[in-house]
Amino acid sequence: MTLPVAEIFQELAGASHLFLLLDYDGTLVPIAPTPDQARPTDRLLKILESLAAAKSVQIAVISGRTMDELKALLPILGIFRVACHGAFILTPAGINHSLLPDGWSASSLNEILRKVEPAVSGKEGFLLEHKGVSLAIHYRNADPQEARRFLDHVALWTLEGVSKGTLSILRGHMVLEIKAPGIDKGKAALFLLSRFSPAGALPIYIGDDETDEDAFRALRGRGITVRVCSGPQPSSATFRLADPAQVIELLERIEERYGTTL
Repeated sequence: MTLPVAEIFQELAGASHLFLLLDYDGTLVPIAPTPDQARPTDRLLKILESLAAAKSVQIAVISGRTMDELKALLPILGIFRVACHGAFILTPAGINHSLLPDGWSASSLNEILRKVEPAVSGKEGFLLEHKGVSLAIHYRNADPQEARRFLDHVALWTLEGVSKGTLSILRGHMVLEIKAPGIDKGKAALFLLSRFSPAGALPIYIGDDETDEDAFRALRGRGITVRVCSGPQPSSATFRLADPAQVIELLERIEERYGTTL
């Protein structure tokens, strides 16, 4: 259901406590040609700082980014950072949690990396990100036909690991990610809510990608879920916003109601 920002705000304005669960790329900031170019604005940082300082608001940024990237991009006190699609959680108190499966080894992932790296070398428009527990293959700037052929090869290379349960595949906006199994944003969101959410807090999850659908499904009936998308794509989210600009508008309204003046 697509609603104006004001109407979505009315859905949450009566809550005494909010737990904001926010994706980063495509949600807080627009999708950029390369990950390095997707930077937060000063206004966004100020809004998040104000909300993080409020007693009635908790914030978690749940992203496919690494923890080091989240720390650098969002140098804000008082927020939860969830990296690598839910594999790692850093609390505001500096305590680390890992949601990786017990005994998981990166050997299968490293074997795929040894095949992907030379195969993509010299191909224009591809970008590889090795995050330790996942390998992201960005192809936004690649020739579409070449990207399809290359991803077909990757699917064959990962078939054994996927069938054995040592790897899983995640598809996002012009990116394919090969990662540790059993990790998703929905599990991370439920972990945060079960461990750190005050009784009666209203969860609000906002995300833009297929990677966020796990969280939308996990929170069905428990809170407000918002898919950021310009078109009528299928989604388990309750509401929709068109773009990150509308997300910022919603956060501004939340800040006016719940935030702390800095």
